[in-house]
Amino acid sequence: MKKKTLVWVFVAVVALIAILLVGKKAGWFGKSGDFKEVEVTQISAIDIVETVAATGKIQPEIEVALSSEVSGEIID
Repeated sequence: MKKKTLVWVFVAVVALIAILLVGKKAGWFGKSGDFKEVEVTQISAIDIVETVAATGKIQPEIEVALSSEVSGEIID
């Protein structure tokens, strides 16, 4: 590249950086300052007791049927 072209590229890069810095300070882009505050607190474990009243039928998750292979009577 010619020396004159390099000078123009350098000037353009410096000007772009200057515009970006001024734009950031002026608030043209990027978020700055006007944020909502949130409340932060420590948490701790507690017991939660909740009573539920409902009508219906209670059924087990797994139902097991027990039976013997032979019939008989247990004496001892």
